[in-house]
Amino acid sequence: MKSSEVVKSMGLKSLKQVAEITGRSEQTLIQWHKFDINFFKVVVLGCVSAAMIDRANNHLGARTTELTFVNGEDKQYGK
Repeated sequence: MKSSEVVKSMGLKSLKQVAEITGRSEQTLIQWHKFDINFFKVVVLGCVSAAMIDRANNHLGARTTELTFVNGEDKQYGK
């Protein structure tokens, strides 16, 4: 299965969406898929979770908390 197919099978729109969420290039994601499929799937699963949280927050009409990645670390902050 191609990296883009894995992404779509896990509920995201495209590999580009994963690249936007993670801040990594599509080529980097493809390499992760080729050389460490389990790591790639964990990254995609994290993106699925982030997308679900974003949709829920948008549905509620207000963002109270966001997650962002800064220098490879998860940072949480309120708005």
